[in-house]
Amino acid sequence: LGEVEGCLETFPQVREAQAQLESDPYTGSMVVAKVVIADPEVEIEPEEIIDHCARNLAPHKVPRRIEFCEEL
Repeated sequence: LGEVEGCLETFPQVREAQAQLESDPYTGSMVVAKVVIADPEVEIEPEEIIDHCARNLAPHKVPRRIEFCEEL
């Protein structure tokens, strides 16, 4: 999960990130990420962050869901 968090934090608008595994009844375990955006005024879509991770991580490490938070 540290590798996933490191990748998330290389996305230009992510200030801080936390990744965790969650159980999914259909697909088994999946990575879910919580992120704090550096500039809340900038609109970021979760798909942009997921695409960034897909280009830089193995497929099984790519977060399936991004949750935006004010702090972790």
